Amino acid sequence: MAGHLRAAASAHQRAGGRHLSGRNREWGARHPGDAGRQLDGEAPVLHDFSLVESHLLAARAYLERLAPEDKFPAQIDDVEAAYRWLLEQGYDPSRIASTGDSIGGNYAANLALTLQRKKAPLPGAVLSISPWFDMELKNKSVDTNARNDKMLTRDLLRGFADSMLDGTGITVKDPRINLAYADPTGLPPMMIFYGEYELLVDDANHFFLGAGRVPEIDAAVSEMGAWLRSKIGLAVARA
Repeated sequence: MAGHLRAAASAHQRAGGRHLSGRNREWGARHPGDAGRQLDGEAPVLHDFSLVESHLLAARAYLERLAPEDKFPAQIDDVEAAYRWLLEQGYDPSRIASTGDSIGGNYAANLALTLQRKKAPLPGAVLSISPWFDMELKNKSVDTNARNDKMLTRDLLRGFADSMLDGTGITVKDPRINLAYADPTGLPPMMIFYGEYELLVDDANHFFLGAGRVPEIDAAVSEMGAWLRSKIGLAVARA
């Protein structure tokens, strides 16, 4: 499973874009449009790097409740149940990774936040792809990228949010589902991939800013980029 995750990350990195680094976090741009998205098929997969396939499938069996038939927080409850099942089997939490894309990218990070609130052991890593964090749809890229993103629209996302939350008493500002209001301090190492033409670009960037940045890492990344550009004949990028 570790090889699968590394291969996926390498494929996204080859697709291009920039890398940013934050406190225990790496951020990279992925090629826009290289992955499909739909609300009901994106529960995150919990990977233990030493799990056999049968155990992985057993963990995934928890992730069955979908909106609109089952409202939030049923989904994150199922993600947590799968994670705790792995712990009950004796697996080291530091060797478990939570991954997902779009709303599943929310759940992948949400699991760590949920466990943190409960003072439970955290997974070793979080991989979130094109995550949807802001249920209010306040981020500017929802409008500025409307012509570029051929898969999502503001109305479609609003419908998804309604299907999850209607009748629950949970608002779109609740930090349990809207991670724009969550505090990411203290989360495990996290990598987020996104495409610059997606509606959800700002969701990833704003979460990154909330996590904080390490100037020394930023400087090191800039230095590496400048050196590589100088050797292969590319202009030095301007901040």
